[in-house]
Amino acid sequence: MSSNENQLRAAVYVDGCNLFNGMRTAKMRRCYWLDLAGLAKDFARQGQMVVRTCYFTARVRGNPEKNKRHSTYIDALKARGGVEVIEGSYQLETVFCGSCRRQINIPKEKQTDTGIATEIVADALRNQWDHAYLISADSDLIPPIRKVRQLCPDKRIIVMFPPCRSSDELRRAANGYFNINEKTLLANQFPDVVPAGHVLLKRPEYWS
Repeated sequence: MSSNENQLRAAVYVDGCNLFNGMRTAKMRRCYWLDLAGLAKDFARQGQMVVRTCYFTARVRGNPEKNKRHSTYIDALKARGGVEVIEGSYQLETVFCGSCRRQINIPKEKQTDTGIATEIVADALRNQWDHAYLISADSDLIPPIRKVRQLCPDKRIIVMFPPCRSSDELRRAANGYFNINEKTLLANQFPDVVPAGHVLLKRPEYWS
């Protein structure tokens, strides 16, 4: 428990791919340079202290420009501090394209769901938080939510839906939910230039 016995501890778990795809669908490109530590503090209610913020992601493969932008963003998160970056990976899966009548390789993110599930359950069992905020609309995360609520009924899990993303099943599984809007995202952007030691990390021009 924190030094203040009356202060509730909050943890934030960010499904990076789900959040990014939601913003992309909503055409919120200018929101991509997102200060997740600031966003986490925005979510925390009065009397809560953010004790952990985790960003789950995988570096883009097969597109050098996208990889560069994403890597710059990851470096900015690490430079600013307050966020743990937990990386999975992309694997190429072969699928048959009905329109072009041939097999194509599609990159698919791996390990993100299991990573989030592992951390949320493990942190709950170790009594690391009182309230958890999950930024995702992925229904694959229903089982860990249910398990936490079964084993730790005093803890609360709030789902934060990215733009253009929702899940009725997640709503029912969690203790509560909110929709993240553009105003909130724009209010929590990094400055255009983030110092990282002797390097200056600049917001990608494409994200402006």
